[in-house]
Amino acid sequence: MDPARLAPALRGVVAGEAAVPRTLVARVVEEFRSSERRPSLPLVRRRGARFTPRESEVIELLRERLTTAEIAHRLGLSAVTVRRHISSILAKLQVPDRRAMHRLLEGDRA
Repeated sequence: MDPARLAPALRGVVAGEAAVPRTLVARVVEEFRSSERRPSLPLVRRRGARFTPRESEVIELLRERLTTAEIAHRLGLSAVTVRRHISSILAKLQVPDRRAMHRLLEGDRA
């Protein structure tokens, strides 16, 4: 932070304002925008499954038939982390494997 901006920023925090860097604000805004663009998954939603934002991202990439390694690379995660997200998604959808999940997700495209 520019030292000249430190005092006004601290006064703002003391007054109850949030001290949030512009880069973080831009990332938050982009996250909200991207979540609005996410297609709905009616068949999945009817199962009562609720997903974290990251799981939703993984689902979208799975719909594109990306491999675990490709998803990990795209999201900047390890393959182990992606596999954990996929396991969580399978459990929430109550399906035994990725093949069954793909059938369910393909039904949502129709």
